[in-house]
Amino acid sequence: MALQFEDVVDCLKVLYPQFDIVFLFDHSQGHARKKEGALDAKPMSRNFGGAQPVMRDTTIKTVEGFLGSHSPQLSVGDVQQMVFKPQDTGPWYLANDKKREARRHDIPAGTSKRVERVKKQLVEALESAGVSVPRGINHSKKELQEFATNSGVDLYVDKEDGSQGWEGAQKDLLQVLRERGLIDPENVSSYTVDGRKDPITGEVNNSSSLRYLMGRCTDFRDEETALEHLALQLGVEVILTPKFHAELAGEGIEYDWAHSKAYYRRQPVSSKKGREKFQELVRKCTSPEHLPIERVRANAARARAYISTYYHLAMKDQADEGSNEMMAQKQQLLFSEIERLMKKFKTHRCALDFDRGFVNGELKRSKEP
Repeated sequence: MALQFEDVVDCLKVLYPQFDIVFLFDHSQGHARKKEGALDAKPMSRNFGGAQPVMRDTTIKTVEGFLGSHSPQLSVGDVQQMVFKPQDTGPWYLANDKKREARRHDIPAGTSKRVERVKKQLVEALESAGVSVPRGINHSKKELQEFATNSGVDLYVDKEDGSQGWEGAQKDLLQVLRERGLIDPENVSSYTVDGRKDPITGEVNNSSSLRYLMGRCTDFRDEETALEHLALQLGVEVILTPKFHAELAGEGIEYDWAHSKAYYRRQPVSSKKGREKFQELVRKCTSPEHLPIERVRANAARARAYISTYYHLAMKDQADEGSNEMMAQKQQLLFSEIERLMKKFKTHRCALDFDRGFVNGELKRSKEP
């Protein structure tokens, strides 16, 4: 996606140098992926080190959104380091100074085991062997393993058994939240990573969730994605649609894909057998022959209609009953099935999932098989 994004930006800057360029992406897992070293509560653990990614340091900018009421150890303007340094005293939750000092460094067990290299290790090993890896870690693990096998690079590495020390390790949820005063150190047993459930209702108490408390901090919540960071470097802007609402994606792209998929599914199996036939059919499904400008414009209009409807609902919620603003919002809605628009979806959806009638209707109207 990043490579395609750069190519499109290059083209648009040549074609329309006088305009500011904004891209609207649906909020898929790939598009919302954070850049390496970004602040992210999801992969953080309750305790230090382990498989947690190393995150960048961050500055405490305000009390609100950064600091809590449980005697924070940081102040506005301080830089919070996300890795334990040699001058640190160690994780506060270890029982005493003696235990903290005993856990400062790795404790080897005297044994080791062979483990498969992860993607980052494969890239580093290939580069050390002088093998060019143009896309780096963006290659799939299978691709990197094939490069390594063809280049005589070992797919495995020896890993020593033992306990990891805290010095040089990524800080954990308990440590970062304690430094910010967002958890009660006298009642640490009441917190879990995902929060405790009410025994009667089964609902999660977010105030007991370490991950929730960390994720709602301003710097974690507003951390830019890898695509947003790339856009900034390229001089353009990226906006992500709300989660689970792919129907809002830029200019009806989800509908374009849905039409191509629906057309593909209607074709006989004989037209899909063999690589050449398959590729020819895919090209046809995504060609102007199947997606003429009229259909693309209709799909874009459909997406804008959804956006307008959501906007109307948002304004309706904000307006007071009987006010002039409320009266101004009394316009005909673009869709009659508002309940369907308000439904809470739990997965990323294709237009065939949420608007099958529209897609199939367009196919029938164009008299395609």
